Amino acid sequence: MKHTLPARARVVVVGGGVAGCSTAYHLAKRGWTDVVLVERKRLTSGTTWHAAGLITQARPTYGTREIVRRSLGVFRTLEEETGFATGFERTGTLHLADGAERLEELLRQASAARANGITAELISAEQAAELFPPLYPGDLAGAVYYPDDGRGNATDTTMALAAGARQALAVPGRLAHRVRDQRRRFHHIQPQAATPPRPGESRGEEDEQPVPFGL
Repeated sequence: MKHTLPARARVVVVGGGVAGCSTAYHLAKRGWTDVVLVERKRLTSGTTWHAAGLITQARPTYGTREIVRRSLGVFRTLEEETGFATGFERTGTLHLADGAERLEELLRQASAARANGITAELISAEQAAELFPPLYPGDLAGAVYYPDDGRGNATDTTMALAAGARQALAVPGRLAHRVRDQRRRFHHIQPQAATPPRPGESRGEEDEQPVPFGL
């Protein structure tokens, strides 16, 4: 179903992969109704469709750990919210140490993760083998276990995020939009400067008329 793009939008998201749809979803959930997402082909047609979908909170910086921690919270509720399955499974992840130096590195990593409120457990090689029976524990010094980690289906997650964004933007019947020309450029959309709404703040009558959410 084709729709005419608006001349103005507060936010224009370019790319309909998991990152683009997640951006539109979180903006919409925070009250940004004037959002347009454009994709030259179809959702997930870029790199998202072949993403492995492995989700671990063992990241090197506070910010990247926080992104994954919050994402896991979204994945746990997104299917119920939208009616679209994400394929997420909470499997946990094991990070193995084959010596004292590697174990010390994993312990520092776990300590940093706990600063984000992430559960990270130091376990013995034998406990790791109980969690994953094919593992041979004889040459391991130990492991760190992240029980809340898991795996998901990137394509299904993208579709669920897009559905959640549509619902939050409340644009009935305007579910899909593809925009493309020979030079693969988008025209006549001027981002409009604005500040995010504060919790409970109303933007007035202008915000009662959301623009199409183009995918």
